[in-house]
Amino acid sequence: MHNLDRRLTVEVSIDTVRLSTAGAPEDPGVDHTFALSMADESRPSGQGDLASVLAKARRCIRRGDGWEAENYDRLRRDCDAIGIRGEPAITVALRKCLGEIVVGDLHAREDPGYGGLCAGHDLYEAAWFSAHIGREMYLKFSLFDERLIIVSFHESTKT
Repeated sequence: MHNLDRRLTVEVSIDTVRLSTAGAPEDPGVDHTFALSMADESRPSGQGDLASVLAKARRCIRRGDGWEAENYDRLRRDCDAIGIRGEPAITVALRKCLGEIVVGDLHAREDPGYGGLCAGHDLYEAAWFSAHIGREMYLKFSLFDERLIIVSFHESTKT
């Protein structure tokens, strides 16, 4: 049995946090220093942050009632154009497509001219080949608390 009696020391400065643990004199302990940034931390930018955004979007769509369209008529027209007809087929397609998207496909989107329902909230977009639909697809969405807001979902127009 090991003695896990350790002391944790936390040192905070304007730009770093240092965590140290120490135990018995023969225990060298562990020392971690983290740099702090004054940048806007509310917008996910790293791969880990985007992974959590993607995981949250998947949780919302799995609930079935955890999503809505910014403009349902446009979403329905765009889905009709690729052979997805009405509910629940749209929800099923969104669920499958969100399952296909990988973090490398997802990007935070800067759109200062955007004035829709999601104005002022972070927007995310993904373009990928969907095995489920059989074509290149594009998805733009936002998250409000525990709701997924679909801004665009259609065949990709990028060549």
